[in-house]
Amino acid sequence: MYRNIFNPTIEKNAVIEKFYDDFNYNRFKSNGILVYPFESIRHQIRGQREPTFTIYDKDDRQRIHRELIHVTAIEIEHLRRGNFSSKSTLYENNRISKYVAQKGKCHITGERLMPINCVCHHILPTKMDGTDEYDNLVIIKKDYHTLIHTKFPMKELTKSKLVYSLDEKALKKLNKLRKVVGFQALVV
Repeated sequence: MYRNIFNPTIEKNAVIEKFYDDFNYNRFKSNGILVYPFESIRHQIRGQREPTFTIYDKDDRQRIHRELIHVTAIEIEHLRRGNFSSKSTLYENNRISKYVAQKGKCHITGERLMPINCVCHHILPTKMDGTDEYDNLVIIKKDYHTLIHTKFPMKELTKSKLVYSLDEKALKKLNKLRKVVGFQALVV
């Protein structure tokens, strides 16, 4: 003979009201604890693109991998071999980590960079007591790095063309970094 440990109840709590209130299933209590109605649990399959898509199909998995934007081992090796003997080991490690976290994209414009044309910029410069901590670093294109550290870039033709090529969002990010360095915002 089995003992019934579920006792019928009409009691509700905040969770049931939020997630299960529109369902009309019987509610139960067990040892004084309200049991969620199993029949009414809703869930979503994450990443499902269409009803026939499944992560168990070889072609669908290949489609996922094609859509991923990632950093190659060659790029990481180029970053690792960079000559930064004056920098700390913390900087070296965080520079590679930041490049991978940003998926090799420029912090300012979002364009895809290669190790040869990117710079790891200190948001708060080391001369102003900035550290080599991960949160103080961003990967940006070398050209934009010169815009950040040039007091009057609009006086030079090549740099002013670069500023005019930026959209509003990118210019805002650039000016935010220039402000930290102590330079005026650039206006287009």
